[in-house]
Amino acid sequence: IKQIPNYVIACENIFSKKVALVCIDYLGLIGNDEFKKVEYDRVTNNIGMIRDYAKESKVPYFILSQIKRDGIKERINLFSAKSSGDIEQASHVVLSLEKIYRENLKLFDLTDQITETTIQNMFERKEDLLCLSILKNRRGGKDEVLLKYDRCNLRMTELFYNENETQTEAF
Repeated sequence: IKQIPNYVIACENIFSKKVALVCIDYLGLIGNDEFKKVEYDRVTNNIGMIRDYAKESKVPYFILSQIKRDGIKERINLFSAKSSGDIEQASHVVLSLEKIYRENLKLFDLTDQITETTIQNMFERKEDLLCLSILKNRRGGKDEVLLKYDRCNLRMTELFYNENETQTEAF
């Protein structure tokens, strides 16, 4: 964890420009010599240090985190991150990306838009139905977007995207 700022500075020196974004995949794997044994303490300390790095450098950090393994019984929410509640507290924006299965379709309140048959047809075409949710946004609203994920081409597109619609305010 303490080496991250050095890596950022090294990248800036190599490319002679300021780093625009730091991506961490994923938070649970970042080591911390002070908290080797207790994952909760390690993740809590790490997210605090990353928040401080972001403030000091004025560079945004995009951090992936695993969620608790609750299966498909409930939707991912703001407090689903594995290990520490400080992840939510330290973050300005929290996004979730979850797959919609026939078994959990009713959790998404999409009965007027999506049917089990639609999901079956997508599965046969090697497509998955995903929900991208903005769970927290300190400077804006929360929203959800349904996505179609084409497994053959590794592409995501908005499910109900209409090019003729005017652009709405960015979230």
